[in-house]
Amino acid sequence: MTSLEQHHLFWSFERASFEAHLPESSERVSESRDSSHERPSPDEPASNRGGRPPEFNLVDLLTEAFIYVAVEGLPNTMEGEGGLHEKLKLRLGSRCPERTRFREIFSPIFQHIRQGRQGRQGR
Repeated sequence: MTSLEQHHLFWSFERASFEAHLPESSERVSESRDSSHERPSPDEPASNRGGRPPEFNLVDLLTEAFIYVAVEGLPNTMEGEGGLHEKLKLRLGSRCPERTRFREIFSPIFQHIRQGRQGRQGR
């Protein structure tokens, strides 16, 4: 018999004697183990699946963007040096989303603006 087998035999025996003397403690341990492996029901909200948590409020972001554009004018680009993202990041700090989320929000808006400008120039 190897030392590992002896180790397992010893602890399996000791676990049984422990439970015989202190059944209340072992029930709490098994309950906490069982509850940690439960899956949420489909009716419960989804758990965090990773990614950066949103630290911004969409209404506040759009309001700040609108005010910036009304006062300073629309920047030529959405991203990069002098772009809207850079300007709003300076004004909002951590309340401004990172580039990927910012792009998801503002790309459709910038596309509509470009199309509108091209339509006006074609007249």
